[in-house]
Amino acid sequence: MYPSRASDPAIDAFYRRFQERFGYNPQSMSIGTWQALELFHPAFEQGHDTPESARHFLLSKPQHTTSLGRIEFDRHGDVPGQFHPIEDLREALQ
Repeated sequence: MYPSRASDPAIDAFYRRFQERFGYNPQSMSIGTWQALELFHPAFEQGHDTPESARHFLLSKPQHTTSLGRIEFDRHGDVPGQFHPIEDLREALQ
């Protein structure tokens, strides 16, 4: 679902920072969780403290940039994804 560390410097930097801070590599779902936190942070800072208000805030600007890449919502609030198949299992497990 996410690009490999070898092909995306931002993903690699995320894994390296996590490893240095916590002593282990996170699962790939941590990438989406981190992006969600980055998306919600400005919404909460601006007082959007209900699900409806935060959703309205996020959808008012369909493109958002996080440290791990750009997020683009459609008019329903969905984010179309891309598949990034693992091509080198040894590389993926590092």
